[in-house]
Amino acid sequence: MWQPDIYEKFREERSRPFFDLLHLADHPDPSDIIDLGCGTGQLTAVLADKFPGARVTGIDNSSQMLAKADLYPNTNLSFRLRSIESECRSPSRYDLIFSNAALQWVPDHKGLLKDLVEKLNPGGQLAIQMPCQHQNLTNQLLNEAAASPLFRPYLDDLIGSSPVLTAEEYARLIFQAGGIDMVVLEKIYPLALKNAGEVFDWVSGTALLRYTDRLDGHMRSSFEKEYRSLLSVYFPGTPVFYPFRRILIRAVFK
Repeated sequence: MWQPDIYEKFREERSRPFFDLLHLADHPDPSDIIDLGCGTGQLTAVLADKFPGARVTGIDNSSQMLAKADLYPNTNLSFRLRSIESECRSPSRYDLIFSNAALQWVPDHKGLLKDLVEKLNPGGQLAIQMPCQHQNLTNQLLNEAAASPLFRPYLDDLIGSSPVLTAEEYARLIFQAGGIDMVVLEKIYPLALKNAGEVFDWVSGTALLRYTDRLDGHMRSSFEKEYRSLLSVYFPGTPVFYPFRRILIRAVFK
């Protein structure tokens, strides 16, 4: 679920965790790499530049996002319209599985992590970055708006439904799966946004769409108005500080 134009409005801010993750991804000589949830492909092209000897495949289930991928014609890079779940069921194996800000949309992270480890070649590496959704205030306020009597009949199953685990839980799962040379960390990227309206714009490029896509016409407008109202309470004045909190993971598997 994406709004490419709105998402790209904050491209620089959203790309900061990517470059931290790219630094962590240090496989010495990968032949096959996949980027799960590659979006427009712009950052996947940067990943391909770092590993010019590897075949790099970017997949995404949004044709809107992949429409921009032709702008990045690296010789070692290709793109496919495909969901992460479909890729997990495929027989393909990789030396590096990379995913920046995408796995939060995939359910059952315990099962997902097991599937990803099984898709690694011996000595393969996982490099994953996700939001700390349960701790993000914008997500909490989305749940608060959805829980109101007007919207709950339409959005009840979305309330508190994030599959994202804690950093400690990921570390434990990776250890149990045989991960070595592990890095699991949380990081806050401090953002200064103009006002609560710009916070709304930030969220409307991704997370808000899960809720508004369930609603139509007047109900959608009413939900957006309610959410804007909540944001204005928690993000008063100008500028406002927004803590962009992320989980970054890198691990090697024998």
